[in-house]
Amino acid sequence: FFMLLTLWVAIANPVAECGCFGDVVRLTNWQTFLKNVVLVALTMVVWVWAEERKGCRCGLWMSVVATCGVVLLSIYSLLYLPVVDRFPFGVGVNIAEELAKADQNDMEQTFVVCRNKTTGEEHKFGVNDSEWWNEEVWEFVRTESPAEDKVEVSVRDFRLMVGNYDITEQALMVPNCRLLCVENLKTLTAEEIGKLRRIAFDCMAKGDRVFVVTASPLKVADGLFFGIEYCNMDATALRALLRAPAGVVTLQRGVVRQKLNLVVVE
Repeated sequence: FFMLLTLWVAIANPVAECGCFGDVVRLTNWQTFLKNVVLVALTMVVWVWAEERKGCRCGLWMSVVATCGVVLLSIYSLLYLPVVDRFPFGVGVNIAEELAKADQNDMEQTFVVCRNKTTGEEHKFGVNDSEWWNEEVWEFVRTESPAEDKVEVSVRDFRLMVGNYDITEQALMVPNCRLLCVENLKTLTAEEIGKLRRIAFDCMAKGDRVFVVTASPLKVADGLFFGIEYCNMDATALRALLRAPAGVVTLQRGVVRQKLNLVVVE
C-alpha cells in the first residue's frame, strides 16, 4: 500500500518530502518510493522462506532487542538531549562566524533589478556591482533573492533581544557566557526556579556572563530572576538551540561548548 502511495507522491509531488524520519534524515519523494521498494523486496524474501523458519525464535529476539534499544534511546534523549542535532546550533558551532557567513551569502545571492532609462530594458546586477549606481543610465526597480522551498530554523534566528535592543553581539563576544534557556517561564516549578538561580549565581561568581533566555514576556521574569540578566528569543529558535524545554547552553566567544537539559543539571 505504502509503495503505491509513495509512487503517487513521487509523481504528483504534492509535498516536498514525506517526513518519515523527522528532521534527522531528509528523503526526496523518489528516495522514499525506492525505500519502500527495498522493504517490499525484503518482505518477499521473509514470506517465501516462512515455512523453513517455523519454530525459529531469532525474529522474536531480534524484535525484543530492537524494541528495547528504541525505548532506551528515547529515554536517554528525553533525560539528556537528542543524539543527533541537525539544527545550526550544535556543539562546536561558532555562531558568530556562521552569522557572518549567512550575511555574506545573502549579499551574494541578492540581486538588484534596474531599468535602462533609454531602452526601457531591465537588467539584473549584483548588490556590490557599482554599474547600477549610475542614476543617469539606470532606474531602480526591485531587489530579488532566491525563494526558499520551505521555512526552517537558520543561524540568523539566534537573536537575543531586550525589548527593541539586540544584545546578541554581547553574548557572542564574551569569553564565557551561560544561557539559561527556558521556553515558558510559567511552566517552571519552584524547584526548577531555585536550580536556575543557583546555576546563575555560581556562574556569575566565576566571572561568566549569564542570561536567562526565554520566549515568555520579559515581565514574567521580573520577579523570578532578580539580579540576573534576561532576554527574549523566538520560541522555535530557542527549542532548536537547546532541544529541551529548559536547560543550560555554554558559549565561549560565540562557540557552542555544551548543552545540558535542566533535568540532569546538579
